Amino acid sequence: MKKLLICLMAMAFTASSLCAAPKKKVNNANYCSSGGKVLNIYSYNEEFQNVVMDNLGYEFPENVTVEWHTIPFFDGNYLNTIKDLLNNQNKLSDDEKIDLLIIEPDYIKHFINAGYLLDVKKDIGLSDEDMKNQFQYTKDIASDNKGNICGVSWMVTPSMFIYRRSIAKEVLGTDDPDEVQAYVSSWDGMDHLAEMLKGEGYELFAGFDETFRAFSQSKKTPWVVNNKINIDPALKEWVEHSRKYIDKGYNKGGVCWDYTWMDGMSGGRNIFAYYGADWFINYVMNFSAAPGEWGICMGPEASYWGGSFVCAAKGTDNADVIKDLLLKISCDEEAMKKLCGNSNTIPNNKAAVKTLDEEGYTSEFLGDQKVMQYYYRQADSLRQTATTEYDLELNNLFMTEMKEYIFGNVSISVALENFYEAAYKEFPELK
Repeated sequence: MKKLLICLMAMAFTASSLCAAPKKKVNNANYCSSGGKVLNIYSYNEEFQNVVMDNLGYEFPENVTVEWHTIPFFDGNYLNTIKDLLNNQNKLSDDEKIDLLIIEPDYIKHFINAGYLLDVKKDIGLSDEDMKNQFQYTKDIASDNKGNICGVSWMVTPSMFIYRRSIAKEVLGTDDPDEVQAYVSSWDGMDHLAEMLKGEGYELFAGFDETFRAFSQSKKTPWVVNNKINIDPALKEWVEHSRKYIDKGYNKGGVCWDYTWMDGMSGGRNIFAYYGADWFINYVMNFSAAPGEWGICMGPEASYWGGSFVCAAKGTDNADVIKDLLLKISCDEEAMKKLCGNSNTIPNNKAAVKTLDEEGYTSEFLGDQKVMQYYYRQADSLRQTATTEYDLELNNLFMTEMKEYIFGNVSISVALENFYEAAYKEFPELK
């Protein structure tokens, strides 16, 4: 349930609250030390604490006092508090300084670019060998523009194509995930499937924005290039693809988290599919559908949804304790298997995921489907080298303005003009 709460909180995390995130470089030297007596861990909920203490049963050194600081996420409160503390890190006593903080992928670049975080290899001491089993996309997200990795994640959250088994059997004659995948392995194939579904009275998706992550996370160029807004061809493809699905009646026309979108999981049983990560399946769909009603395959394009990163703050005096903890939560195969067994989290460890698959790990909710091979392949195919600190705000502004074109309310030129106007208002420093 905690992951559902995280997700709902993220909905309230607006572009205006992100404006409070750090925009300038901090002047602190790149320093850390070991031997501290108090380890201060900051987060916006208790999920990481539960992972460490309950799911893994991790034991900190006896001579170190661990202080867990939970700050509400809403209205930029967490970001503002963390930013203020990090800006004054040099003025705090060793026992008051932030040592570790939890950051979501949507805004980790803000903290990396501001210079608040330590390199987990050069400063904390993790090696390439230690991190060899971490999925590359998580390293991409947590890296600065020089390739220095400034955080690790204990989980991976690849978005899967989640389909309703009963409709698959009726329309396709099968609900086998590999056979369903054959219909959705390309966007052209998905178009054909959408037409088949329409012919039987069904709609492929409930929300106009369902495929946005799949398109936007496949882009080859970032949102901002040489201080100029850049609309990658993948984003333009999403706009026209979504317009087509609305025009042809392939999409119900809801919006992520609204009633129409949510109702498609339970009451509106004419919806065939959603895109979502494991937390979405376990903590959202699980409350709206019976076990066995849904299955997963990979879909035409890999993407992810959500996640959390553990980052070490410059100025920490607990580098040794942090190193041991980071090794445990992302590099230790047995610990990662234990985490999955206790929480159903998909661990950020390739060896652990492979072993779980070989051991026959299944999802009861997904009809006892062996899911690990699909999560592994999806996560392993992901690369996120075109991310910037502007992504969350520009993604939201783009979807907001393009929605008017997608639903036929304005021309594409007007929608683009409105997007640029909103983007320049949000980021006047851009051209």
